[in-house]
Amino acid sequence: MQNGIAQQHFNVSHMKKLNIFYFSIVEQERILEVIANVDKTINNCFVEKRKRIDEKKGLLSDLLSGQKRLL
Repeated sequence: MQNGIAQQHFNVSHMKKLNIFYFSIVEQERILEVIANVDKTINNCFVEKRKRIDEKKGLLSDLLSGQKRLL
């Protein structure tokens, strides 16, 4: 739907013929809720990962310093 040889442009007549799909407000709100829940889950995973890394570093430090021993 582009015309022109050197400089491509978009015709207004083509724009008038476009079918534009959109979601209702209710559907948009549901989509945003799902995205927010996924985002929250991802952030929780990063927090848990950070805790596990810190715990691992602490345990390794204790083992290497001799404060804890393996059984």
